[in-house]
Amino acid sequence: MAVPRPTSAPHRRQPRPCGSGRWPGRHQATRVLFYSNQRLPDAYASQGSDTADSAPIYYYMGSDTEFPATAEIPLADVRRAAHEYMSTGGGRPHDITWQVWND
Repeated sequence: MAVPRPTSAPHRRQPRPCGSGRWPGRHQATRVLFYSNQRLPDAYASQGSDTADSAPIYYYMGSDTEFPATAEIPLADVRRAAHEYMSTGGGRPHDITWQVWND
C-alpha cells in the first residue's frame, strides 16, 4: 500500500492529502493499491469510481509517485484487499477493480 507523505519543499508539488479523515473536505478515507508480479506482463493500480482533480501523489518506494487520477479507493476496500493478499500468499486481490499502470 502506498502511503501519502507530506513535504514542505516549495519547489515540489505537494502530495495530495488522502485518507486520514483529518483533511478538510474529505468525506471518506482513500488510498491507492499497486500490484505487480514477475509472472504478469503489466503492473496494476487500483481503479476507483471517482476521478481526482489531479493525479494523486503518494510516497512509494523512497520517492513521490504520481498514480492515475482514478486510482483512489475507499480505505475499507484497501484493508480487505490486504487481508486477501496475505491469505493467498501474495495473489492479486479479486474484489478490487484494477487498471494497467505504466509509471
